[in-house]
Amino acid sequence: MNTRLLAIVKRIVAEQGEGILADAARIKPFIKDYAKNEAKEERLAFGRCIEFGFYGRLKSAQTPGERRRVKAALAQQLQRASELDASLCAAALDVLDAAIPSAALQTTQSAAPALGWTPPRVSMRTLIFAIAAGAGALVGESISSAVRAQITFSHVLGTHIMEMSFWGGVLSVGISVALLAAQHILQSKPFNLKNLLRPVLLGILSGAVASGIAQAVFNVTSNISPVVKAVSNALCWGLFGAGLGFGVSLFIPNYPKQRAMLAGLLGGTLGGAIYVALLSSATNAGGTLGVIVLGFVIGLAISWVEEALREAWLTVIWGPKESRAIALGAKSIVFGSSREADVYLPTRRGDIPAPPIRAIVMIENGKVIMDDRATNQRRALQNGSEVDLGSLRFVVNAKFDKG
Repeated sequence: MNTRLLAIVKRIVAEQGEGILADAARIKPFIKDYAKNEAKEERLAFGRCIEFGFYGRLKSAQTPGERRRVKAALAQQLQRASELDASLCAAALDVLDAAIPSAALQTTQSAAPALGWTPPRVSMRTLIFAIAAGAGALVGESISSAVRAQITFSHVLGTHIMEMSFWGGVLSVGISVALLAAQHILQSKPFNLKNLLRPVLLGILSGAVASGIAQAVFNVTSNISPVVKAVSNALCWGLFGAGLGFGVSLFIPNYPKQRAMLAGLLGGTLGGAIYVALLSSATNAGGTLGVIVLGFVIGLAISWVEEALREAWLTVIWGPKESRAIALGAKSIVFGSSREADVYLPTRRGDIPAPPIRAIVMIENGKVIMDDRATNQRRALQNGSEVDLGSLRFVVNAKFDKG
């Protein structure tokens, strides 16, 4: 089996959703682009597996023994239909079998029955969020330092707490605005300055409150013992991250607040520990680098947890190399030309502009439902369903719908 081709196919599935394995027309440009350095015969054999619908046949096999029998039969069918080498056909089936996420889950669920999921890799989206958060933290720190240079804070208890609240609020708003900007860019959504007001206010409030409480707790516990001081310090940074996670959950669609706060807590604890270590270093840039790392780790944790634990999402596709995932949940996802739409529908040259609301996708009674405003019809979508909206299309991914 070509492990390089397998890695490429898994990457495509991670980016586009498992449903792409059932769509030869949609996966073809990705294979052509990503696997251009692989042998032509191997790419051809794998492409035929998709064209002949082998994905559905393999996925329907319930046990390892049944899967082996199905693969052997499909390899013979592929050899007869395409006149390819038998070993090449078998290797292509092995790649397809190993690339099916649900198949991998069945082989590992005995080792982790309580989880029922395999953690996703760190996606490009998560890296973009992490980099944006690090940049936002740097901007927030620069603004905070400039302002604090003009204000004298005496280090008594109350004013020190106020100083940390101010610092945390400005740092938090820098990270929040940076993450909001990344969200708009990833969803190809136009900027609206009015939409900045809410995250700015909430970023200041959540960061200030969390930092003030964290500083108050640290003032009380830091003198007990070195161990308590170290633990308290880590937890206080985690508290700051939890406050930031709460603020971020208010503008990332369908991100549960408790989950976002937990992600912020984990990211803040780890990032804060690194920040303190760098701040204590002998380098003059330790504090600045520490702030960047703090923001980066918090952004990384918040985005990664959101991707790892979501139950349903839409993979929105603008082109062969441009796609994004948007979580489904309590909030409906709106497609349209309105600035309030979650996914903005761009107008191609010569096309009629998209309506303010073109379609709405939601979860109702455990099913993914689409309200198509163009036809005034509602219909249920299945896992792997693909919907074309003209300037873009999307694919449904639902862990609760594996039928």
